[in-house]
Amino acid sequence: MSSSPAIATKKTKWIYGLDSIRLVLAVIVMLAHFPNPFDAFENSQNLIIKTLVSVSHILFCGPAAVIAFFVISGFVIHFPYRNKDKFDVTGFLIRRIFRIGIPLLIVGFIASYYNYFNTLPVWSLYCEMIYYVIYPLLFISKVNWKKLFIFSFILSYAVILIFNWDSFLSFIQHKNINFDGGYQSLGTIPTAIIGLPCWLLGVTLAGEIDKKRSIVNFKTLILYRTVVLAASIASLIAMFHFYLSYMYTLNIFALLAVKWIEKEIVYYRANKPLSVLEFCGKFSYSLYLCHILVFLALSNYFSFSAATYFMFIFATIAISYLIYLTIELPSHKIAQYLSTLFSKSLKESKKIRKETSIDTKGV
Repeated sequence: MSSSPAIATKKTKWIYGLDSIRLVLAVIVMLAHFPNPFDAFENSQNLIIKTLVSVSHILFCGPAAVIAFFVISGFVIHFPYRNKDKFDVTGFLIRRIFRIGIPLLIVGFIASYYNYFNTLPVWSLYCEMIYYVIYPLLFISKVNWKKLFIFSFILSYAVILIFNWDSFLSFIQHKNINFDGGYQSLGTIPTAIIGLPCWLLGVTLAGEIDKKRSIVNFKTLILYRTVVLAASIASLIAMFHFYLSYMYTLNIFALLAVKWIEKEIVYYRANKPLSVLEFCGKFSYSLYLCHILVFLALSNYFSFSAATYFMFIFATIAISYLIYLTIELPSHKIAQYLSTLFSKSLKESKKIRKETSIDTKGV
C-alpha cells in the first residue's frame, strides 16, 4: 500500500477501496459455493494437514459476505444523495434496476436453458431491487435513517421469531426441529424485511461519512478485518453445530461489518488501494452472479480436485471478466442512456405542461 492520497470529499462521486472490498466478498461467496477439494485429506494422520482441512471448512462464510454486500449497497446508493434534498426518481430507478436486471435476465435465461437457474444466488439481488424501489420513497419522506434502522432491526427479529419458530426451538433444544438455517429460507419478501436493517446501516454510514475525520492506521484496519472474519466464522460454526440460524446471527454481524467498512473507507482516504483489486472489483457483480454457472460449465471439461482447485478459481474469475465486458458493462451503458432519455423526456413533458398551463391562464 502506498501513501498516495485518495481523499474523498463531498464532491467525490466514488469512494476508493470499495471495489476491492466487493471483489474480496465476491471471491468469498465463490469459494463458499465451490466444493472443498481438501476433503480427500480429511483422514490424514498428519495433524497439520488435518488442522488445515478443518480450517478450510469454516474459513469462507458466503452468507456473511452477502450481508457485507448489503451494507456496501446501502452506502453506495445513498452516498451521492447524502447532501441533497431531492433527486431524479425515474432516472435513479432506471439506472439501478437495469444495471442489475439486464445481466440477471441474460444469465438467468442461459442458466434456465441448462436447468441451472436454481443454482444462481439471486435471492440477494431480489432484495437489492426491493431496496432500490423503496429508497426514493424513504428519501422523499425525509425519514430519520437511524430511527428507521432501529425500527427495522426490531422488526426483522419479530419476523424471524414469528415465521421461523422451528429454528428458535432447534437452537434451544440443540436438535433438528425442521431446521433451516439459511438467511433466505423464508422467501423473498420476508428476507428483504430481515435484510433491510443491514442495508440501512450502509445508508446511515453514507450520511455520516463526511464527519469521520479520524485517521485509521493499517494495524487498526487489520484488527477490524480479523474481528469481522472471526465473526463470520463464528456464525458459520453456530449454524452448523449449534442450530443457530444465520437469520439470528448475521444481522448482529452487520453491526460489526459496518464499522469495518467505515474503517476501510477512512483508511483509503489517505492510502491508495491495490490497483489490481480495484480493477477486478469492477466486475465483482458478474463474478457473484455467474460463478456457480461457470464452475458447472468448467466441470464438464475438467476434473475438480485439489490439483485443479486454483485453476478453477482463476478460470472462473477470467470468464467472469469476459461476462462483464459482454453483458454487464453494456448493461451499465444502456441503463445510463435510458435514464438520460427518460429524464429528458420527463423534463420536456413538465415544461410543455407548464407552458400549456400558462397559456390557458392567459386565455
